[in-house]
Formats: sequence, C-alpha cells, structure tokens
Amino acid sequence: PVLKQGEIFGVLYLENYVNEAVFDEKKINILNLISAQVAVSLDNAFLYEHLESRVLERTEVLEAEKGKTEEMLENILPKAAIEELKRTGKTTAQKFDHVTVLIADIKGFTNISEKLTPEELIGEIDFYFRSFDDIMTKYGLEKIKTIGLLLLLHHLHIPSVRIILTQFFFIQLSRH
Repeated sequence: PVLKQGEIFGVLYLENYVNEAVFDEKKINILNLISAQVAVSLDNAFLYEHLESRVLERTEVLEAEKGKTEEMLENILPKAAIEELKRTGKTTAQKFDHVTVLIADIKGFTNISEKLTPEELIGEIDFYFRSFDDIMTKYGLEKIKTIGLLLLLHHLHIPSVRIILTQFFFIQLSRH
C-alpha cells in the first residue's frame, strides 16, 4: 500500500509470472520505501496543484475583511486620522476650530423599535445613517465621529445645518 499519514493513499501493484518467491523480505522493505516516496511525491504534486487556488481564496477573504475594517474605521474616525493610522500605526490628537454638534432624533424611536425585528431595526438605522453620509458627501462636509445619534461635524455652518435638516426631513417623509 501507498500510505499517507497512516491511511491508504494508493496501491503499488507488482506482478511476476516468471519466477517464484521473487519478493523476499528485503525487496518488500525496498518496495515499502519506494511506496512511501511515491506517497510524498503524489502529496506534494497535489498540494502544489491546489496551492495557487487556496492562496487566491484566502487573499479574497482577507481583502473582504480588510474592506469591512476600513468601512468601520470610516464610520468612526476622520479621514485624516485613518490615513495617519495606516501610515504610522497610531494617530495624534487633532484640534478643530470650527465644529458643529448635530443631534438627530428619530421621533417615536422606542415605539418603532418595539414593532420591528432586529434585522428591520438595523436596516432602518442604517438607512438614516447612510442618508446622513450621502448628504455630508454632497456638501463636502466631514463627519468627525458618530456617537449614537450624535454627529460631530467639521466646518459646518448654520445655513448648511438647515440644508441638511431639510433634506433629511424629506428623506424621512419619503421613507414612511
């Protein structure tokens, strides 16, 4: 037998009709060594053949996880802090001269949340946060941090707040 980690991996079959008792103990030991080498060679060939596809699969998984991590970072850190973190492995404190704190509340949220499944609730919250993000992008504003329903916004002036709240009001009306 050709063994791989104690299990049969294949069979080395030899046949002799010319002479009797050709395969003595010494020759059988040699054949066992040969079959062990064959097993190693076949296993290496199999691993080599499948190595590239396994590397590609794992690379895709890692890239997807990296994308999720970067998306999470983008939701909690300013862009400059993310870039600094990628470059140096740490971030330094930043000072902003013009910051506006925008507190948004979903009217009747407790009652709404009691009527929704957890998946529906997350979908609703995700919809509103993505809507805020789209509005921020539209006006070139930077969301510094989201804490619950509180948004810290950089370089946001009062007319911009009115525009954002008006747009968000229309989004809410179109949602329900």
